Amino acid sequence: MYGQAITRIDVSDVIRLLEDIGHEVETYPMELIAEGLVGAVDDVIDSEGGGEWEPLSPNTLKRRPRRAGGKLLQDRGLLANVQPAHGADWAEAASPAPYGGFHITGTRFMHARDWTDIDLDTVMESFLDQIMEEAVQ
Repeated sequence: MYGQAITRIDVSDVIRLLEDIGHEVETYPMELIAEGLVGAVDDVIDSEGGGEWEPLSPNTLKRRPRRAGGKLLQDRGLLANVQPAHGADWAEAASPAPYGGFHITGTRFMHARDWTDIDLDTVMESFLDQIMEEAVQ
């Protein structure tokens, strides 16, 4: 695992389905899913939660004036450095930032900015489309 796992799914049912249709399963499908998870998380971070995240508080901007006008959760780049990881029956997207969880839940002094709020159905649909496309070739 790379840093803090933020989105991890067990895909053992998908593996069984792929084996049932004759697709050779090693770690390649998990690699595709992990890459899809990273792409989905990157989209959430780039769009600042689809534009729904609370802006930085006036107190934060007063303490850190260089943050004015900058993108949320991207001032140092550590949290946004999401990387894929996978095994035989799991896939995840993870960040090296040890403080990532605080942004997901928020704190007494900070609004939640859930950068893991992705649509897993969309990630899995994209993955299955890729696998089915390969299967018919």
